[in-house]
Amino acid sequence: GVINLLVGAFSSLAQKKLRDLLASLSVTQIGLMLIGVGAQTSNAMIGALYQSLVFGVSAAAFSLLIASIQERYQSEIFSASEGDSTPALSGLLQRSPQLGLFAAIVVCSWVGVPGMAGFVGNALVMVGSTGSYPFVVGAMAFAIILLTYCLLGMYRKAFFGRMKSIASEATLGLQNA
Repeated sequence: GVINLLVGAFSSLAQKKLRDLLASLSVTQIGLMLIGVGAQTSNAMIGALYQSLVFGVSAAAFSLLIASIQERYQSEIFSASEGDSTPALSGLLQRSPQLGLFAAIVVCSWVGVPGMAGFVGNALVMVGSTGSYPFVVGAMAFAIILLTYCLLGMYRKAFFGRMKSIASEATLGLQNA
């Protein structure tokens, strides 16, 4: 579980596409659930079960977000390199505030912001695992911090910043739609 958690967290740092980021997030969430099951305490098991429910809903919501962005802007790249031919997404909040709000809710839930669904599962797995594997709780906290950094960085790059002209948007007549 710890290996899944850390590999997913570190691989999410290198992702430039939304779908690839979703895959890395999924590996991390599976690691979190495996740690909860492996701790074999009631809190950790309930946390793992709850986390699996939250993971299913969050992954579906993130997939819906990716499909909406892909359909509307013909791109899923949120961090482009110098040699990329497809421009990176930027300024989506100005173009579509509703999509930005939906993305903010999905990101906050996935990260585990208090008051959102992901917080309960993360907290239960951490509390339940503390007695069995105290060193694992440190790795979980580190992985969650990395995921928070990656998801908030993705949100900042794709939804804030200067609005760039996306050629396909002008072609499809989706200006301010």
